[in-house]
Amino acid sequence: MSRLGSLREVETVTSGPGSFARTVYRLRAPDRFAFITNVGSRSVVVGRYQWFRTAGQPWDRQRYRGGGPPFRTRGWFRWTPYAQEVRLLRLDRRRGLAELALMDPGTPVWLRLTVDLHTMRAVRERMIAPAHYMTRRYLAFDRPVRIAAPDK
Repeated sequence: MSRLGSLREVETVTSGPGSFARTVYRLRAPDRFAFITNVGSRSVVVGRYQWFRTAGQPWDRQRYRGGGPPFRTRGWFRWTPYAQEVRLLRLDRRRGLAELALMDPGTPVWLRLTVDLHTMRAVRERMIAPAHYMTRRYLAFDRPVRIAAPDK
């Protein structure tokens, strides 16, 4: 996954009934991504800068403060902190898929990854943590994607 040039990600998050958020990401190595949420918020990150806007508002440019070093696609997939306990849940040779469970008892976080055995890429991730449920689908691997600073 860390060697991909580009991909799309669809993330759905809920903390229980009545709460829901969907974000569609476009990522391009080494340092670009863009997203749009189900309520119309948008963001574009190019290198060290981020442009953000809510529905109906102008773009706001600022330095990217993503909670760490500048965004890099190589660091996007962070499953290893949760991999203290790993189990093979299912192997579907006919469809070429494996389901793995990862668990971090300290947090606690449980992850379920579906891996395409032909490409060894994750195609689906399901995370369960206290009051936090998330599903991510990964698709359009290495397909062309344009991510540029928005026009004002």
